[in-house]
Amino acid sequence: MIRNSELGAESVAEFRRLLDGARRDLLRTAAVTEEEMQGLAEHEPGAFIEDSARRTAVDVLARLEDRERGELDEIQAAEGRLDAGTFGACETCGRPIPVARLHAMPWARHCLGCKARSEGRR
Repeated sequence: MIRNSELGAESVAEFRRLLDGARRDLLRTAAVTEEEMQGLAEHEPGAFIEDSARRTAVDVLARLEDRERGELDEIQAAEGRLDAGTFGACETCGRPIPVARLHAMPWARHCLGCKARSEGRR
C-alpha cells in the first residue's frame, strides 16, 4: 500500500490544495444552484409549457445538488485518507493510483483498472 510518505510532503500539500479548491468550487456552485432553485420555486405560475419547463429545470438543479453533495463527501473522504496516510492507494487492489489520475480527480479511490472492473468495463 502506498503511504503519504511515498508521495512526499510537497505532493501531499499539493493534493490538499487541489481538494480545498475543488471543495470551494463545489460550494460556490451549490450556492448558485440553491439560489436558482429558490427563484424558480418563487416564480408565479404561467402557461402550461412554462410550468413544465420550470419543473424540468428544478429537477435538473436538484440532481446537480445531489451530485455536488456526493462529490463533497468524496473530497472529505480523500482528506481523511491524506490524514490517515493512505491517500493514493487503490481501495480495491492496494496498488498506487497514478499521480496523473490523482491530479485529474484527487478524490479518486480506485486505480483505473479496478474502477473499470467495478463498472463492468474491461
